[in-house]
Amino acid sequence: VNPAMVMYTKDQTRFYRKAFIQEATLILEMNEARKVTQEELAVIVECAIEEYPTLSPLILAVKGKKKEKDACYCDAKDGPHEHYVRPYPELTNIKWTTVCIDEAHKAAVRNHKSLTAKSLKDLKTAKPCLMSGTPMKKFGGVDIWGMLHYLNPKQFSSFWRFAEENYNITDNGYGKKVGSLRADREDALFRQLAPYMLRRTKKEVAPWLPDKMYVEVPCRMTPRQTQQYRRMEKESTTMISGSEVFAKGVLDQIVRLKQFANGHCKIDTNGDIVPIDSPKVEAMIDKMAEVGMFDEGATRKQLVFSQSKRMVKFVAERLQKEGLSVETFSGETSSAKRKEIIKNFQYGSLRVIVIVTTAGGVSLTLDAADEVHQIDEMWSPDEDAQAEDRAHRVSRIHQLTVYTYRTIGTIDEDISMTKIDKAESHELILDVRRKLLARYSK
Repeated sequence: VNPAMVMYTKDQTRFYRKAFIQEATLILEMNEARKVTQEELAVIVECAIEEYPTLSPLILAVKGKKKEKDACYCDAKDGPHEHYVRPYPELTNIKWTTVCIDEAHKAAVRNHKSLTAKSLKDLKTAKPCLMSGTPMKKFGGVDIWGMLHYLNPKQFSSFWRFAEENYNITDNGYGKKVGSLRADREDALFRQLAPYMLRRTKKEVAPWLPDKMYVEVPCRMTPRQTQQYRRMEKESTTMISGSEVFAKGVLDQIVRLKQFANGHCKIDTNGDIVPIDSPKVEAMIDKMAEVGMFDEGATRKQLVFSQSKRMVKFVAERLQKEGLSVETFSGETSSAKRKEIIKNFQYGSLRVIVIVTTAGGVSLTLDAADEVHQIDEMWSPDEDAQAEDRAHRVSRIHQLTVYTYRTIGTIDEDISMTKIDKAESHELILDVRRKLLARYSK
């Protein structure tokens, strides 16, 4: 990697070397192959950098001829995904050789109407590059249009033209809704994507990496939990701690159902709905006991993921009662604390980290973990896969076991089925035809 690629602190008086291997190698090889004189090179790193978290997000400009270096910073404490380029309008006056956006799915490029996407479009470059392990989120993958629009706005100028050409569209009288990929357009869509997509799965680049082993753990609700859940399901209201709790709409009802599927709840002194007990957590403790987590001298380490910050706190307190050393990750965890937790987990005595999925699902390496526990699942299979992959890194030499906990007869089962449908459609678009083409072209 070009030694000129460095990161500066904000006062630009000290710098640290950091190799952005996949981005830098790709960019340099592209430029060398095209024999381009590298006047300027831009690398935009969206993901949090463990060693130097205050540098994220960072826009790094490298002038290749004289190896003069310059860096501009987007200090984004109030919302990192909304402050890429706008604070530095002078960046739009430069004609960049390459703009490479890492973790593009988190950079809101899929949503072309977002402030971030519009800001990134203002950067002038002949060679835009997007990097993501999870480029699709919605069923059928229609949201990949946002990335295609960023790469080639002339060819992919209209979202609805792209959607109507490739997907089943319904109109319920209130507006159009994009459905599944049309069977007669599968090959055509693959051909559309092929010129813009270079995809390699982890198994293709790291065949030595042991596969993840998945274990599904069904859980049954307690009688009081069942009462709370069923009433919210049927009437959009339920009784908690002597108070009536209402769902204000469909989305609010879904959130409440997920809370009650996790455990029996109460209202605390702050007026928040928090779990009192959880069959899922008790089942998780049983699974931990099976692998010897509570044995004297045990050294196994575990990651636990949940979408709910209150559930994360409840799980951590419950595991601490069992005598385990536990820390939590959430959006409120400071950068210094995160770094300390990671170091203690990877190389020290910390046994368990309980993580809010959206706060710790990317940009972390926690490959010291032997097991991962998913207390509740996201609607998108890619987001759960990203969380699991914090432990399933190419540096692993032992198998990772992933436990998924689902409450029988609840919204957990609906989420699971939705994830399966999405995963199959994404696999069909991204990998099936690509692998077949590679096999029969040899």
